[in-house]
Amino acid sequence: MVTGDWNRLDDGDVAVARVGDAVVVRVAGELDLATAPALWAALERALIDAHQVVVDLSAVTFVDSTGLSVLLRAYQAVGVTGTLKVRGPNAQARRLFEMSRVESLIDVES
Repeated sequence: MVTGDWNRLDDGDVAVARVGDAVVVRVAGELDLATAPALWAALERALIDAHQVVVDLSAVTFVDSTGLSVLLRAYQAVGVTGTLKVRGPNAQARRLFEMSRVESLIDVES
């Protein structure tokens, strides 16, 4: 399953692919009020299809509280039966995760 052009994302784009047992959701550009609904829609579909979900933020340049809220909603939706990982956040996003203590809930990989 691949939706969106995985290798060529424009700002605000979201792409989804199955990689082994996991569904990887890749986001590009700013993760904010304008783009958070697209991420949530992709995560909702991913959570139906897999127990392991990876959110790839390596192409994200900025995350605000709305983006953070979407990640926390996904964490709650995963529950005890699945896993949620965030991969590749930039320094700004990592700092946001540290300040909000999200890293104590969600596995954040460099």
